[in-house]
Amino acid sequence: MADETKPRTTSHAKSVDGLARQETALDRALTLREHFNRAQAQQQAQQMEQTKSGEQQQGSGMVKRHAPQPRLTPKGPMRNLADRQVRGTAFQREHTAEAQKLENARKAAELLRTRQQNDRDRDQER
Repeated sequence: MADETKPRTTSHAKSVDGLARQETALDRALTLREHFNRAQAQQQAQQMEQTKSGEQQQGSGMVKRHAPQPRLTPKGPMRNLADRQVRGTAFQREHTAEAQKLENARKAAELLRTRQQNDRDRDQER
């Protein structure tokens, strides 16, 4: 009859201690630390595998390199005008470079002729 003096509860789950434990900030911090440590170990393992295989991929650098580039050039007659100007300046640069090479070759040939002439003159004087 000792049990009859205790008030009866409506549910057995409410009276069981330890089942409805509230999670504290410390518990959350510990679980976050465990997740972080596991992720860090996994990342280190992946880096070790990459260094062993010799294939280090750069991630965002690769994406940037292989991303489609926008074509910011006009089409039609406007493009033809720009192409003509570019070809003209390239031709001028090429022409001036070739002219400079020819001038240098002429100077070198003239210098060689004068040296040869001076050598002949010296030989004749002897």
